[in-house]
Amino acid sequence: QNFLSNEERRQETIELITSLNVMPVIIDGMYSNKDMGFLIAACGLLANLAMDEDARMIISDYSLSMKTLLAVLECANIDTEVAMSTLTILRLLLTDNQENKRKIAESAGMKTVIAFLTTPREVILAESGLELLAEMINNNADNSEQLKVCGGIQFVTSLMKGKPRSSSLQAVGCKILCSFTTRAHPSYGVSAHPIQVEEAEEALKLVLSMMKSHRNNNSVQLESSRALFHFCSVFPNLTKSLDASILRQSALRVGISSC
Repeated sequence: QNFLSNEERRQETIELITSLNVMPVIIDGMYSNKDMGFLIAACGLLANLAMDEDARMIISDYSLSMKTLLAVLECANIDTEVAMSTLTILRLLLTDNQENKRKIAESAGMKTVIAFLTTPREVILAESGLELLAEMINNNADNSEQLKVCGGIQFVTSLMKGKPRSSSLQAVGCKILCSFTTRAHPSYGVSAHPIQVEEAEEALKLVLSMMKSHRNNNSVQLESSRALFHFCSVFPNLTKSLDASILRQSALRVGISSC
C-alpha cells in the first residue's frame, strides 16, 4: 500500500500485484479474519487497486468478492476507515457494470447497505453509503424496485432529515427519490410497488425544504428540481400546493443542465 501511494511507482506496483494474483488471497483473508487491523490494511489496499480497470476486473471476477465486502459492512463496531474503503470498493465495482449490480442485488446487498446506514453513522459514511445505493439503482429498474420493497423512500427521507447540513447527501437523496417515481418496469410494464400519494407529499415537502436551506449549492438545486418535476409528473395534483415561481425556477435549472 505504501508503494501505491508513490505516484511514480503506482502503475508498476499495480501491475506487479495483479500479475501475482494475490487479490483472491487477500479477499479470502478478509472473509475469514475480522481483525480490524488486518481489515484496515486489506480494504485500503483493495480500494486503491479498484481504481485500476484491470485490477477491478480481477476483483469483480472472484466469486467471493461481493459476499466478502458485504460481510465486512456487517461487522459489529466496524472501523470508519474500513467502512469507507469497503463502500468505495463496492461503488467502483458497480459503476457502469450491470453484471456486478446484479451480483450485489442477489447477495442481498441492498438490505446490507440499508442496515449499515440505519445505524447512526458519521456524515462521510452516510454520504458514501447513499452514493453506493444511488449507483446500485442507476439505470437499473430491478434494483430500484428492490429498494422500494426495502422501504427505500422512508429510508432515504429519514437519512436526509437526519443529516440536513450535508449538501452532498441531500443531492444524492433527491437523485434517488427521482427513481422512485418511475412507473416503468422491464418485467411487467408498471411498478409492482408504486409510490403512494402520502409518501410523495412528504417527500416533496422535504425536497422543497432542502431547496431553501441549500439555495447556494448547485448540485442540491439541480437534483431537487429534478425530483420536484418527477413527483409532479406522476402526481399532477401536487402542483396545486406549489408556488408557481418555484416551478419556473426549477424548470429553468433542469432545462439549462440538459442543454
